[in-house]
Amino acid sequence: MEVKDQIRVKIIGAGSIGNHLCFAARSLNWEVVVTDISPDALLRMKSIIYPSRYGKWDDKVKFLNAREDELANEKQHYDLVFVCTPPGSHLKVATDQLIKHEPKFLFIEKPLSSPGLGLELRNLKNLSRKTETKILVGYNHRLTPNTQYLLEKIRNNNYGQIKFLRSNFRENWKGILNAHPWLDGPGASYLGYIKSGGGSLFEHSHGLDLLLYAAETAKLGRPSILSSVFTRINDGNLDYDENVIGIFEFDNQIVGIFEQNVFTNPAVKKLEIEFEDATVKWFTLDKKAGVEIYSSNGELLDSFIYDKERKDDFAPQIEHLEKLIKGDITRSPIALDQIEVTQAVLEDFFSNYQIKNVQQ
Repeated sequence: MEVKDQIRVKIIGAGSIGNHLCFAARSLNWEVVVTDISPDALLRMKSIIYPSRYGKWDDKVKFLNAREDELANEKQHYDLVFVCTPPGSHLKVATDQLIKHEPKFLFIEKPLSSPGLGLELRNLKNLSRKTETKILVGYNHRLTPNTQYLLEKIRNNNYGQIKFLRSNFRENWKGILNAHPWLDGPGASYLGYIKSGGGSLFEHSHGLDLLLYAAETAKLGRPSILSSVFTRINDGNLDYDENVIGIFEFDNQIVGIFEQNVFTNPAVKKLEIEFEDATVKWFTLDKKAGVEIYSSNGELLDSFIYDKERKDDFAPQIEHLEKLIKGDITRSPIALDQIEVTQAVLEDFFSNYQIKNVQQ
């Protein structure tokens, strides 16, 4: 693929993630165009969010009025388009962008979509084959240094058979709402509605995805749901799961469990894999991330720990995307075909949620 000297990208959505991706892209000197259906969101990005997080506004970032973008007749070239809108609009926006620009790469923020959009996903995949666009999904924990270290330990297994996997991604709404101070609560966005891709199941699905990625690396086979538990918030307006616990069994009869909620403070984000002879613990916090390995006697055998800030979570992702765009690598763990299993499992658990919470 021929790439110009400067990579050109378009970011749709000027919310928290849009700001993080914009800063990360500009750190590699990419040409960045940002658009949003809300002029207030663009103004907030320029005057508040971006300078407060990264020191000052970057005048090389270009804004594009959404209406002008919609009416533009000339097809603009972008190496990469980011879709950072609410989950329920992801697939429609992505489809529109494929038709409009035919970019080589299109990145959809996680979760891939709100539940029940299988037909839209099939249409998007068919269109991407015609435009030869590679679709990626924003489960960026797959690309972080501690995950790469974890996968190396799984592949070079010196600890015996895996016996159990456990994922915990539990984070109070405050963490998300602090990053979106213009929202007065989960009801002001998709967050408070599981059918829109909010709630703990979808919003905190990094935890589920990371467990599935580890299981895939360990070649445990396909997951089958054994049971699920939800704590539902439904006050006539809000309708979401504030807590979900899911248990599934892989083809080789190894069991995995994940827990995600929206009330734990401080946040817990960890994955534990118990082998016959050791326990491997992956974790990420606000300021640190890493992996620790303990023997069956509780002795620390090995560790890999590094300092980080929230913005650093996006640097490996952008560097990975640059390698894809330049053709330095051709396969990606965040490619759509790698993430479809995660979306399918989310859909299955959502079906369980609906069955358990059917209105009488």
